[in-house]
Amino acid sequence: MVKVSVIVPVYNGEKYLRECLDSICNQTLLDIEIICVDDGSTDSSLEILREYQSKDDRFQIYTQENRYAGVARNLGKSHATGEYLVFWDCDDFFDPQALEKLYQKAKSVDADVCVCGGNRYFESKQKSYPWPPYLNPKKVPSGETFNRFNNQEHYLDFTNVAAWNKLFKRAYIERLGLNFQPVRNGNDVYFTVNAIGLADRITILDEKLINYRVNLDSGLVCSQDAAPLAPIQTWISAAENLEKFDGFGERTFANRALDIMIYMFQHFKSWEPFCIALDALKEYGLKKLHIFPQEEGYYYSAWAGNCVQHFYQDTPEQFAVFLSNSMYMQKDVAVAERRGMSYELSKQKKECKQLTRELQTAYQKQKETDKQLQMAYKKQEETDKKLKETDRQLQEVSRKLEEESKKQEAMSKKLQETRSSWSFKIGKALVWIPGKIKRLI
Repeated sequence: MVKVSVIVPVYNGEKYLRECLDSICNQTLLDIEIICVDDGSTDSSLEILREYQSKDDRFQIYTQENRYAGVARNLGKSHATGEYLVFWDCDDFFDPQALEKLYQKAKSVDADVCVCGGNRYFESKQKSYPWPPYLNPKKVPSGETFNRFNNQEHYLDFTNVAAWNKLFKRAYIERLGLNFQPVRNGNDVYFTVNAIGLADRITILDEKLINYRVNLDSGLVCSQDAAPLAPIQTWISAAENLEKFDGFGERTFANRALDIMIYMFQHFKSWEPFCIALDALKEYGLKKLHIFPQEEGYYYSAWAGNCVQHFYQDTPEQFAVFLSNSMYMQKDVAVAERRGMSYELSKQKKECKQLTRELQTAYQKQKETDKQLQMAYKKQEETDKKLKETDRQLQEVSRKLEEESKKQEAMSKKLQETRSSWSFKIGKALVWIPGKIKRLI
């Protein structure tokens, strides 16, 4: 019987695919099947897969149009026959004993899910670094197995929400009817959160068996800017399903979802997706994710709890400023710790420098303002002077018009008096008689 089905979605992974496949083929656990699904690659990925299939009969190859990794994983899962399932990515590589150790640990305690640790592999440095968030044993209770009931506070945050560092019992997954979501980003969130959240028996293997490549510009990990609402909708779907079962743990879920939402906003590269996501959270997302303003201590991180208030109150511009400043402060703390300085001392020095800069800026602004006020005052004086001169000219014109009006009025009165006098009438008659005689002649 096949012990583990290794399911690998592949999309334009030619650069790292051989290293990935070699690390799978060389696993010390031999009873495996390797199911590769080409997700419409446009490079030589499919040819590489067929090359490996020709050398190893454990390979199965399926193809589909580019419908993203979630659909590819579902297709691979539908053909799986192994007792357990792993979902590995085509740009990662794995410890030779990874499958054997995971299988033996899961089998020994009849676990539904077995979780291991991993490294972050930086291509530029060609080096792996341990990354504790992939598995935090401190958030796991003592004993061989645990679940949401006996690890109420941390059953969702003792590990990441990716599928690649987890081994799943196939019968358990099929009983739940779990599938990966057909979305561009975070297709494994719904699957993994529900698989972890509903498992009766979870176990961990505190070894770093996975090397996960980060900071890649291509492959299965795509920019979230192209689908800014996907993380919100994915976590809402997970919440709606988990709510149907006992032991949901509203506080635990809210804390985990809040961490993811903050992480999402820290990694947007464009302004428009940032605004779209924040509007969606305000409109319906926060409520459906059970993220509400709570009393101090409800959220595991005081800073995260502070973020909740800003999610509800801030405009996109205000939230961006808050987030940038918060990220800077967190970096400042880390720098201070590395220097062996107390945070308060570092903070005071920073504040002193900042205050000095602000005072200098304020002084320069005041000088500029004074200069502008002086110019404005001078212009006002010139304007007042022109207005006074214009008013004087208008008064002079008005006076002259009044005098002219009086003269005309006097002349009109004198003319009227002249026409009314007897001498004017007699003179008019004397002038009229000769004129009449002249016309008759």
